Amino acid sequence: MSLFRRRVRVLAVAGVLVAATSIEFQSAYAGTIPALQMDLEYDGATPFLWNPNPSGVDIGNGLFNFVGSFTDIFGYLTVEWNLIVSPSTTFGTALITGNYTVENHTDSTHDFVVGVTLPVAPAPGAQLMGGALTIALQANGDGGAIMSIPDDPGNPNGPGSPVWQAQIDGVSVQDLFQHQFELSITGAGGIATSGNFGTPIPSAPAPAVLGSIGIKTAFSLTSLDQASMTSSFQVTPAPGGLALLAIGLLTGRGRRRRK
Repeated sequence: MSLFRRRVRVLAVAGVLVAATSIEFQSAYAGTIPALQMDLEYDGATPFLWNPNPSGVDIGNGLFNFVGSFTDIFGYLTVEWNLIVSPSTTFGTALITGNYTVENHTDSTHDFVVGVTLPVAPAPGAQLMGGALTIALQANGDGGAIMSIPDDPGNPNGPGSPVWQAQIDGVSVQDLFQHQFELSITGAGGIATSGNFGTPIPSAPAPAVLGSIGIKTAFSLTSLDQASMTSSFQVTPAPGGLALLAIGLLTGRGRRRRK
């Protein structure tokens, strides 16, 4: 057999193994609603009766939709969410995308932290990632603002948290809108701003994924106003990583046959 034909045969077999393994991983997750976790903090504490495990439905093609709302028993705040997620497979894409809004019903400014964590199948090797965020403010007649949260409330110009973080295995891998961010408007009305990374999404290098991806937003919101966060975070195996994994599968199967 010629060297060219051997190479073609190896590539063809590797492609079959990649496809077969992809089907195996995806079938394991088909129809199984992932245990999405949502964390909410209001001035550094979890609101009473907050449920961190929202309900979701399978909408097909490996996608799951989580829709819901929460108003605390004191009427201080309302949170609404509409999220679509895709758990990762070794040969697939891990994705969190959608929107959540926070309404401050009080007569003062408060801090809000919303986190979304999606458990995914481990994805070893090189990954690519990308994400985007649109922040929108809807203010009442007094105007309003969405601001980043300082570490020390008495020193707003000191260190603080970014408004948005993309996370892999609980560790931030990319930030958008660093501390001292402010989106404000005078009088009633709305205003918005956007940012992204890893464009065309996904194209930024990312570490291997061991068990989860996530999105975290942290911001202060003024009295009687609404903040809307529309964002996405996507992680997928790099093309080179797929090729190396396919070769590894092919080599491993060949060794087992020889034994």
